[in-house]
Formats: sequence, C-alpha cells, structure tokens
Amino acid sequence: MMLRLLAAAISFAAVCLASAQIPDIRRDFVLLEKDAVGLLAPRVASGAYSESIKWSSDGAYLMINQLDMGSVESILKSMASGTPPSAEVEPQRQIVFFSTKGYKTKSVVPITGAGIKIQTLEWLPNSSQAIVQYMMPRLREDGTVEDMDDVVSLISAGDGKVRPLAKSEPNTSLSVEISPNTSRFAITRTKLVVPTPGSGEHPAMRSEIQFGSSDGSLSPFLKLPHSYSEFRWGADGAPYVCIREISKKHAGVDTTWFRIDGRTGATTPATEPAWPSAPAAKVVNALSFEFKMPVPKKVDGDVPNIRAVVIVPAEGKGEHMAFASSDGVQGLVSPAGDAVAYIHHGVALVRPLIHVSKDAYLQALAAAKRVELLSNAKQAGLALIMFGADNDDKLPGVGDNFLDKINPYVKNPSLLNGFVFSLAGADLSKVDNPASTELGYIPGPGGRAVVYADGHAKWIPNP
Repeated sequence: MMLRLLAAAISFAAVCLASAQIPDIRRDFVLLEKDAVGLLAPRVASGAYSESIKWSSDGAYLMINQLDMGSVESILKSMASGTPPSAEVEPQRQIVFFSTKGYKTKSVVPITGAGIKIQTLEWLPNSSQAIVQYMMPRLREDGTVEDMDDVVSLISAGDGKVRPLAKSEPNTSLSVEISPNTSRFAITRTKLVVPTPGSGEHPAMRSEIQFGSSDGSLSPFLKLPHSYSEFRWGADGAPYVCIREISKKHAGVDTTWFRIDGRTGATTPATEPAWPSAPAAKVVNALSFEFKMPVPKKVDGDVPNIRAVVIVPAEGKGEHMAFASSDGVQGLVSPAGDAVAYIHHGVALVRPLIHVSKDAYLQALAAAKRVELLSNAKQAGLALIMFGADNDDKLPGVGDNFLDKINPYVKNPSLLNGFVFSLAGADLSKVDNPASTELGYIPGPGGRAVVYADGHAKWIPNP
C-alpha cells in the first residue's frame, strides 16, 4: 500500500513541481547506493522557544526542551504595556514529547518554579522514559536564596507522568549517569560531612550511589569505596568506579578501577573499561552547518549567519543532498531512519522520510526533467510567436541571433538555454499546418521537448 501511494506521489510530483504538498524530486531527495530518501512536508512538533531536541533510542518520540510560550508572551506583553515584570518573574520551562505515530504531541510536562536550571535531560535507552535533573533555589523565610537543590525525576513520554527520584539535602549534591545501552541509570550523592566544632576532625566528602531502571525502581544508596570515587558506565553496560589519588610512590596520580555490584555495592578490581561510542547513523546523517551569505543590508555592521539543515549520504556514499530547511539548527535523523527533526526560528519541526527504489527515483527524476524542458520549450515557442506577431508574422532570420530577438518576450532568459531554433526566417501566416510544424526543441534525457507553430509542446522520444 505504501509503495503504491509513494509511486502515485512521485508521478504527481513530476507533473506538479511547484506544489508545496508534494516532495520536489530534485530538492527533497538524496540518492544513496541502493535507494533514495525523500523528505515529506514538515510537521510542527512544538511552538516557539524550543531550545533542544532529542530522539528516543527507537525513534518513536522526539523530546523537546522549550520555554512555555504563554509565560514568555505574558512577560513580553507586560513589558510592552510599560510595566516591566519584577526580577523574580521569568519564563517557565516545559518538556514536550512528540510521537511519530500519527505525528502529534503526546504529552507536555511543565517544570515550574523560578530560577530552575536543567542540568541533564536524556532518554533512557530502549525505553520511552527520560531522566531530568535540574537545580532549583532553596529559599529562606525572607525569600532570599539560601542554596541550590538538585532534583532528579523520571518522566514517561506516553502519559507525561513524573516520578520524583531524588532531591539533594543541605551540603549535598546529586549527579546522574545513564547507561549507554540499557534502560538503567545511577544517581551519585556526594555529601560534605562537617565535623563537630572542637573535635579536631577535618571536613570530609562521602559518596554514595543508587541504581534505578525505567520502571522507576531504585536500589538503596550504596557506599562508594572512597571519598573521591568517580562513577562511569562502560561500553558493556556494566557500572565501574574509578579512584584517583595522589601517588605516594611517584609524582602524579594513581588511578584504580573497580567494577561495582549494583545490588550490594561490592567492588571487584578491574582494568579501565572501554567507553561508549556515539551510535552510527543507520540510513543518513543529518548535518546542521553554517555559512555566510551577503545580504543587501548589514545588521550592526555584520553579515548574519544563514544555517541550513541538509540530508547527505552516510560516509559520503551516494549523490547530492536534500534540504530539510534553509535556516535551521540541530538537525537530527531519527534512529529508525524514518524522520528528521530540526529547530527553525525556535519552532521544532519533524519531516518524515520516505524510501524509494533507485530505479523509481531515477525515472521520476527523468520525468521531472522532461516536464521542466517541456515548459521551457513552450515558453520559447510562445516568445517566437509573439515576436512574429509584432513583425508581420516573420520569425528571426537565418543570420539573426534569435535569442537576442526573443529575450524581451520571456521573463527569464535562462529558460531558453539549449533551445534549438528550427524554423528560421519562416512566415507564420504561410504555415499550412501549425500543429505539426516544428518551431524548435530542447534535447533532454532519452528524447527532446518539441514546440510547434501553434504553441503546443510535446515530448518526442529518441528513436
């Protein structure tokens, strides 16, 4: 069914190249080694003020970190009315989850409170759950900020349900590390232990770790083997702890690695593990790049940056590129290879990707070229007929530069590129059968676009 719809879309695209609803076979497709990938019309994933986007590991959801439009516009209206908001008023933040099933917003999670700073916002691999860690002010009774607290929560993309996981206490900080290939995470809690005055003891750091999974379950806090323990996930998905200490044997730092049991906290000596690498693109890479383009008027003496999001073949294999946006940032292809997301002037957009066989793409490309050449040939023929009407039905002569003669009759002279004039010096009033008398043609793939003395054009295949 999908292939039939796709074939119909491509056929129609070859006839209606200017339609905004149909992919342009030349601009919106990129040819790979075995097939071609095309961009469908963009879907709006969120309103303005989007700051970052991230795909879930299966590509089912796009997570968008943005400012709430209502709170931003309320502040702007207040400023426009001449009553600037107080310093405590600031835009509220929210996390939007956009589903590629039906291409619609699935849930919106507000992160309320003044002074909130998001530290971590990541998907748990192989799940529809995300981890958010943010800092929020802890206020005194008089409303002044005493300190910043760390808050860690688990969010479900499907229903927007938020599960609080941990909140820091005074003299305590939290950090979150997410497994690279399992739906697990670790929360490290580091506390400054202040001794009783007069005890003679020095302040010390104490570190504990807690493991959790996508269902929200948490292990008890497990004591790490040293105050200066550093936790990391290995490429194998196993948890490791690194201890760095000033060496007593040489100038420098001694590093010791341990593998930690997530249930008991027991450690086993280990060598330095392999670290996770970035996942390889499955179908295509989405690139976001910047280039400068001169404009008639400079802004503050500088030329603004124009950013484009394009799709190119992975590892440079294939041909050409497809433009997703002429001015966008953060281009990301879905891990499933079926959509590309980007931010355009603060609005998060998603363009579905379709895959077409190489033969179908090349046929559609040739058809689009034929349509273009037929249109150009018709414009050239009409220009010749209008020239004749203004010159007693006489066409440009054999020794004339016919392009100079008919250029004033076309809006874009480049349309005449490649046109071969066949009826030089003829008198149109004496042509017996205009519908079958050739004015000229433009050669193309597998044939030529011929225009006749009555103004109609037809594609003639090569013999």
